[in-house]
Amino acid sequence: MLQEYKSIPNIETIKKRGGYYLYDVIFQEKTFIPKLIDFTDYYDVLNLYPEREKAEIKDKTKKIKDFINWIDSKLE
Repeated sequence: MLQEYKSIPNIETIKKRGGYYLYDVIFQEKTFIPKLIDFTDYYDVLNLYPEREKAEIKDKTKKIKDFINWIDSKLE
């Protein structure tokens, strides 16, 4: 999504106490499908400062991959 749409969703994953805090994501009650809640797209760093695009995409991609890997490790 980051590469294809050139947009960085405002997903904050903060590692603490052996787990993560996950901000700006809600889960549907019946299906448990995650939904992004991003009211800051208008102020997205890519919209304001296109020269930061590569660095921001690289940073967010790493954080999201780390979070997904942590989830996978807990499901094993």
